[in-house]
Amino acid sequence: MFRTSSESPASGNPGPRADARRRLLRTLLSLLLLWGLVLIAVLQLRALQGEHADIRLQRISTAVAAETGRRFEAIGTLLGAAQAWATQPEDTRPNAQSPYPLLTSGCRRELGAGCRLLRLDAEGRLQPLHDDSGTILPARPLPLPAPGVALIAHLEAVTAATGTDLLLYGVAATDSGAAVRAVYAAVPVRDFIDAYATLPPAGEARIELLHADGSPLLEILRADAVAAAGYSRIVALTPLPLRLHVSLPAPPLYQDWRLAAALLIAAAGLYSGRRLLGLRQAAGKPGDGVEPDTLLALRQSQRLGRGGHWVYDARLRTLKLSDELRALLSEALAANLQPLAAGDDVTPAPGTEQLHSDLQRAIVNECEFAGEYRVSDARDQPQWLSVHADASYNSEGRYLGHIAYVQDITERKQLELELRRLATTDSLTGILNRGSFLDRTAEEIARARRYGRPLSLIVLDLDDFKTINDRFGHPVGDQCLRAFAETGTACLRRADRLGRLGGEEFAALLPETGLPAALGAAERIREHVQRLRVPLGDGLDTGFTVSAGVTLLSDHHQSIEQLLAAADRALYRAKAEGRNRVCLDNDLQVEGV
Repeated sequence: MFRTSSESPASGNPGPRADARRRLLRTLLSLLLLWGLVLIAVLQLRALQGEHADIRLQRISTAVAAETGRRFEAIGTLLGAAQAWATQPEDTRPNAQSPYPLLTSGCRRELGAGCRLLRLDAEGRLQPLHDDSGTILPARPLPLPAPGVALIAHLEAVTAATGTDLLLYGVAATDSGAAVRAVYAAVPVRDFIDAYATLPPAGEARIELLHADGSPLLEILRADAVAAAGYSRIVALTPLPLRLHVSLPAPPLYQDWRLAAALLIAAAGLYSGRRLLGLRQAAGKPGDGVEPDTLLALRQSQRLGRGGHWVYDARLRTLKLSDELRALLSEALAANLQPLAAGDDVTPAPGTEQLHSDLQRAIVNECEFAGEYRVSDARDQPQWLSVHADASYNSEGRYLGHIAYVQDITERKQLELELRRLATTDSLTGILNRGSFLDRTAEEIARARRYGRPLSLIVLDLDDFKTINDRFGHPVGDQCLRAFAETGTACLRRADRLGRLGGEEFAALLPETGLPAALGAAERIREHVQRLRVPLGDGLDTGFTVSAGVTLLSDHHQSIEQLLAAADRALYRAKAEGRNRVCLDNDLQVEGV
């Protein structure tokens, strides 16, 4: 009954074979263009991810290099003064008081409380400059810098008594025959590493100090960094004889450009398959119907592609479903599709409204249509169908109806939904991850400014969470994080949003909420968390508390970062005042609060 060509040899037109060749050429050209665009898009995705990694590496390396240079520059000045005093003969020294206590205090301020000032005597022994804490004998010969040249060395287990790894920063004496051959500032490696924990890049990267020749000096590992890195950068710490190696962990699968590229290629492949299948459907011989060999080829492709077809007869206004399509659908859903051919005279069955509307529009315009539709039966069992329908004409060009290829894509849609969920939620707690929370915050800030509505932000941090991990192990720490997420969500409204910013830090966004209500919500969360108990096994349990900082969106908050910084300041004040409390941003001057 249906034909795929309106040309006829009797009319002097080239005929269906020439038309098929033209359609094949157009299809191949369009597919060539499509795959070219896909290749460009994949390359662009790869370049964007690399550019984003370069920006992060630049930000992290700049912050760490600035902090390292500042500390060593100050220590160099202090050691220069100590070296000048130590190498001076005692009978020529001024009668002023010894500067060692003051210099030691300065070193400890820069490098930590465990810092000590040492001198290397002519016998190769390290001795304190001004106290009697004992001689330190290095486990191996200590390298001596050239006169006036700074030396930075990492000594492992310097003494059996201390068993402590030390990082040395030294200045050699200008006189090789002096009794004091060099002066060093020695700091425990653990103290040196801990000083970097307050920098903005903490937790984002793996950082390593190298000698100028590239040999490793000291490895600074962050708690949530991984060893396998995807991107890295080496920065020279001029004028120090050091280099800084910063590396970023490889992104998770759902953030990797390769996943987006794979989905894009899969979609392009599916579209290409549809177009080529459409060519096969249009390859029937001239006549008044679809030839048996064409229907046979169509049925074979349907079995391979988990699909089916239906035929719409414009004269009889009937819709006939193939056996392959009926096998894909429930009996109730197949019955719901039958009224699609009745036009606007019959109300479509629930769950098929959009498909009915698109088909009627295609019938009126006598054109093809395609789309993905969520349909359901009387028991509301949803199913996703991909429909590609071609209009069919006889040899005189009169419209006869539509032939549609239908494919079940329910599994693919479920996978897309799962990938979208993984990209926006935190895998441990099930609430919004940092990126998704910041996106929602930006939307709510724009809406609040547009309509002049209040918007509050709460930043929360679990108190002494590291102690819980160290004492009971990370599984118990994970239970605490999940328990907090469940409790925080239960204490908030449905319109509010709770997200995990990283580690044990969370944030709650409260639209249409002023400061009094926001403070009440924060206090409610704090009280409920204080009553939580996390089981440890054998009838034992433990608890934890939370501190919170509250702020309100105002005119001086020009960005999300400024709003978060205001709440962070309030949180730090809550921590400083004893933890387990809620504090308000001091910059806010609100009457009655």
